[in-house]
Amino acid sequence: MCQSGTMLGERERLFIAKRDSFYLCSVNPDDSPYIQHRDGPTGFIRILCAQTLAFADYRGNGQYISTGNWQTNDRVCQFMMDYVQVQALQTAHQQNEFS
Repeated sequence: MCQSGTMLGERERLFIAKRDSFYLCSVNPDDSPYIQHRDGPTGFIRILCAQTLAFADYRGNGQYISTGNWQTNDRVCQFMMDYVQVQALQTAHQQNEFS
């Protein structure tokens, strides 16, 4: 699960720990982006190690579009926003585990 890659620093870890939502971007088979909003209780995004994030996938609209996209393209981005402090964090990586 934890392999080489860009490491999250302490600043990023603190930012992520305070989030209660994020935008998840996957890529469809035609290389077009698909963006979904995900939310949960503050701290629902977990840092498993310095370069691995996990989150509980609370029931969405039941379309499973991101899941379908991951079957053909494992690129994924997350955009985490702090609208009050006007700050954002973007992560870009390969989705390699879905359960």
